[in-house]
Amino acid sequence: MLDLGQRPLCSASLVLRPRGILGGRNPMLEHGTTAKRSDLAREAALAAAVRRFSQQSYDQVGLRQVAADASLDVARVHRLFGSKEALFAACVRRAFGGWNWTSTDGRSLAQEIAQDLLVEREAPEGDPLQMLVRSVSDPHAGPILRAWCEESFLEPVARILRSGGRPVSEAEVAERVALVAACCFGIAVMRKVMAVPALAKADASALSRRIEHLLSCPLVIEEAPHSSPEILEPAS
Repeated sequence: MLDLGQRPLCSASLVLRPRGILGGRNPMLEHGTTAKRSDLAREAALAAAVRRFSQQSYDQVGLRQVAADASLDVARVHRLFGSKEALFAACVRRAFGGWNWTSTDGRSLAQEIAQDLLVEREAPEGDPLQMLVRSVSDPHAGPILRAWCEESFLEPVARILRSGGRPVSEAEVAERVALVAACCFGIAVMRKVMAVPALAKADASALSRRIEHLLSCPLVIEEAPHSSPEILEPAS
């Protein structure tokens, strides 16, 4: 059941200060056409929700908290998104975005992903990796995160694998793609969330080459070796 109640924050360090609030109202939402105000309200709610979900787990965040942070009425947030699950799904798409890979084969894709993993990105609204680790085990949020992963990461990689190299079964493609995702998300979490020094402080160029080598194993599908023709012994 959707929880619209106000829940206590885990600790004082997680208290979020609402932005753009003046006397309990957001003046930016009081001008313009109805459609424009609706767009502004949606943006305000999304930004507030991304911050919340980046600092608290899915079950700790309520629509009332998001509405208060965005200076909106909770009923309006509910009308804009329909449910907490739909709001979280919109936050996942907004926070993680997608990848604009240009590679058409596994070898170049390994290089492109390795470089992309080490790009430092600004996250003014909230850290998507924090959103992932805080809510991936939740029975409501987990399926949403998996659906995003399948649509935005697994399937694009699978399409590239299917288009090159020797023909492989769908089961093998799925296994290879899952290994790539496991490597990428594992590296990202250990480097950015856990701040493991060996990864967080590594030379970016050298680390990129090692990640590329690691990803090449599942991404590069070599042609099957040709077997040597059988040599028949002369009949005695």
